[in-house]
Amino acid sequence: MAILIALIFVLCGSIDVRGQSVLVVTAHPDDEGACAGMIYRITKELGGSADLVVITNGEAGYKYSTLAERVYGKPLTIEDTGRKYLPEIRKHELLAAVKWIGIRNVYFLDQTDTKYTLDADSVLKNVWNVSEIQRRLEDRMTSQQYDFILTMLPTPETHGHHKAAAIIVLQTFEKLVREHRFPGKEVPTILGMSRGRTDSLKAFRGLKSYPITAIDTSAQIFEFDRSQTFGYDNKLDYTIIAKWHAAEHKSQGTMQMTDVSKAEHYVLFRVNRGSARGRAKWLFQRVKR
Repeated sequence: MAILIALIFVLCGSIDVRGQSVLVVTAHPDDEGACAGMIYRITKELGGSADLVVITNGEAGYKYSTLAERVYGKPLTIEDTGRKYLPEIRKHELLAAVKWIGIRNVYFLDQTDTKYTLDADSVLKNVWNVSEIQRRLEDRMTSQQYDFILTMLPTPETHGHHKAAAIIVLQTFEKLVREHRFPGKEVPTILGMSRGRTDSLKAFRGLKSYPITAIDTSAQIFEFDRSQTFGYDNKLDYTIIAKWHAAEHKSQGTMQMTDVSKAEHYVLFRVNRGSARGRAKWLFQRVKR
C-alpha cells in the first residue's frame, strides 16, 4: 500500500501546479473566506485559477449591519429594509473581496437566505429550489475541467445552510461521476473546508442522516498554514490576505471582530474517486512555501 501511494504521489507530482483550476461552492457571500489563503496562493502566486458559486443572496445578514447603515445610508438592521437591499449590497462586497484572493468568475444562484439554523432539512425541503441548484451546479461542474472542488465541511455545529450546500454539492458530484459526465480524464477531487480546530475535525465522520457527507477517514486532514512568511525580512504572511478579504464585507460587521485563523483545514470526502488522495497530498505539498 505504501508503495502504491508513493507511486501515485510521484505521478501526480509530475503535474505542474500552474494551470490548476478550482471551483469553490459556498452558501453565503463571505463564506469563501474559509479558503482565502490557499486560493490566493494558487491564483496569485502559482498561476492557477478559481471560480466561485454562491447559493444564497445573503439577505439574512441584516442583524450585523449596524455600522454598514452609515456606509450605505439605509437602515439595514430593520429586517424588511435589510432583506430588500442586502442582496445587491453583498454582491458588490463579494466582488470586491474576491479580487484580493484571485477569484476569476462568481456565479450567484440567488436562493433565499432565511435565518440561522442548524437544520439542513428545513432548508433543503422548505426554502431552496434544490433541483435548480443542482442543474446550475451540473452546468458549472461540466463547463470545464476543474481539478479540485471545495465546499463547506458539514460538521454538526455548522450553519444549516453550510450543511445544505455541502449535501447538494456532494449529491451533484456523485451524480456526475455515476453518469461519466465530467470532462477530461480526471474526476475532480472534492474537499470540505473548515477553519475549525484539528482535534474536533478528527472526530467528524459525516452526517448520519446524509451518508453522502461521509469523509475519507483513512486520509489525513490537510492544512494550509496562513502563518507562512514571505516578503522583506519575512514580515508578511497570508493572514494579511484574509484580513483584506474580510474588510470588504462591511455589511457583516462581526467578520472584522473575529480573530483571523492561522490555518485552513481541508478534509477529503469518501465520495472521491481514483487517485484523489494522492492528488490532494500533491496539492498541499505544492502550496507550501
